[in-house]
Amino acid sequence: MWNFLGTATAPLVATAAAAGDADSAGEAVWAATAAAAVLGAGTTAALTLGADPVLRAMGCDAAQHPAMFDLARSYLLVRASAAPAVLVATVGQGAFRGAGNMRTPLAVTLATNALHLALTAGLVFGPPRMGIAGAALSTAVSEWAAAGAYVALARAQLQGSVRLWPPPAAVARRLRWLAGAGAASAAADGGGAAATAAAAAAAAAAAPARRAEVPAEAGGRALVPPPQQHQQQQQDQQHKREREHEAAAAAAARAVLRTAAGGETTAAAGAPAGDSPSSPPPEPSSATTARFFEAGGAVLLRTGFLLGTKTLATAAAARLGPSAAGAHLILTQLWSLASMALDALAVAGQTLVAVELGRGDRRAARAVGDRLLQLGAAGGVVLTAAAALALSSSVWPRAFSDDRDTLAAVGALWPLAVAPLPMNAVIYTLDGVLVGAGDFKFLCLAMALAAAAAATTLAATEGSLFGLGAAGSGQDAVQALAAVWTALAVLMGGRAATLMWRYWLSPGSPLAVGAAAAGAAAASASGEVRPQSRGRGE
Repeated sequence: MWNFLGTATAPLVATAAAAGDADSAGEAVWAATAAAAVLGAGTTAALTLGADPVLRAMGCDAAQHPAMFDLARSYLLVRASAAPAVLVATVGQGAFRGAGNMRTPLAVTLATNALHLALTAGLVFGPPRMGIAGAALSTAVSEWAAAGAYVALARAQLQGSVRLWPPPAAVARRLRWLAGAGAASAAADGGGAAATAAAAAAAAAAAPARRAEVPAEAGGRALVPPPQQHQQQQQDQQHKREREHEAAAAAAARAVLRTAAGGETTAAAGAPAGDSPSSPPPEPSSATTARFFEAGGAVLLRTGFLLGTKTLATAAAARLGPSAAGAHLILTQLWSLASMALDALAVAGQTLVAVELGRGDRRAARAVGDRLLQLGAAGGVVLTAAAALALSSSVWPRAFSDDRDTLAAVGALWPLAVAPLPMNAVIYTLDGVLVGAGDFKFLCLAMALAAAAAATTLAATEGSLFGLGAAGSGQDAVQALAAVWTALAVLMGGRAATLMWRYWLSPGSPLAVGAAAAGAAAASASGEVRPQSRGRGE
């Protein structure tokens, strides 16, 4: 559900790093990490306190299947404790991928999966004999290990292209603002009026001394302000200028200004007077943080539409009985395997397309997308052939279950699950390419349309979204499960139609080659001109 933390982080980091803007890249990572901590804690609390309703919503009824409900509940409660770790690790993957470092996520994944395998063997089959609770515990421990590894490695390996510590200027200002807001709140709770009066008295007492330090010309004006006052004026001017600039400009424009000025900030001779120190400044704004949450919101909605449709399908399959539910999960594992196998192309698209766009080379970004799509289509054909061979010989199903009804359902439905795999491969690759192009809003809209079509198909099959559970078992259950997989095929078909139109036909596509000149002119007019990057990274 929260995969936007990595999906939105990777292209933002890649684009900023390609432009040489380490501050904006670091700011995106900080914003994503803060969101991961908050959402992770909230997810843990929600799943822990609402475990029973969540399981019932997934079609696991304690009255009908009490043993399955107890096992699912024990697994959910343990796994929920690792929600913050999962989200922090997701941010870590996005940050490293955006920086062009693909080896570290691979190493962390391999190491933590080896740890997971060892812990599972020991806790499930070893002397503790913890069963499904041991499987959940081994997963949770390995996920916390992954999160810790990303945090430890990020500063050491990303510091050159992504500024993480000391925090970027915008992050440091936000932290100072939070600290100041907390102090102001504490002062108000503990007698803020008295503190204000004391501060006013101290200022009044110090005023004559300050006036005495200021040399004056004939008109009584200060010829040269004292060093401390001059320094304070410069700091006030600088802070106000930075706040106004961040509210009005994009991160790319800030990078150009910093490059032109030869530093992160400069004092303008004609800058307005500083803010009054008697009141706390407003919360600092940030264009990079705003873009992250805008992109994250779109990805979150998109993920919600996708998972919502798949949840409806899974719940419908679960109400058909254990055998149908088992067959459904075996077939969905096939789709998951295909998605993971082609994830390398999607991740490459997220990073490489964003890098080329960060350099201002739209044609190169389009060429990268075309090449990835060719590889994706070829990979889809190979995966389809391998899946058909495995399922037709019952090798794959028997690795998961030896239940006769489950195997019969898989044998009847595997062609329906295998047929969309070539199309799915193109969809997964297009997703990555358009994410790298920052086309988040369209991706959300496309997913909404496809999800609506799939949900309508489910509703039309049995008259309501939740009317598929009456089939029971046997041939009726197989037919009902076939309706579920027809709806999933409609979901993927809708995604394919909208994404292909966007990439190849839409004049508003961020990768439309014919719009390159217009896009470059628009970017130049808006100040979004990026310097050339120093390299691709790993």
